[in-house]
Amino acid sequence: ALSMELWRAVQGSAHRAARVFLLPGLALQRLTTREPSLADTRLALTAVASVLQRELS
Repeated sequence: ALSMELWRAVQGSAHRAARVFLLPGLALQRLTTREPSLADTRLALTAVASVLQRELS
């Protein structure tokens, strides 16, 4: 909720320097919402299979 309030405050601000506060959050969002590669997907499936094997044994 705090980040949304900060976003609104900075968007309404006439100071471009205020937008610097948003850059780390936007960079993290870009990193965490990118499309996974095939290698990422394979790794995730291997991890899930390992956990399920341990849980069901």
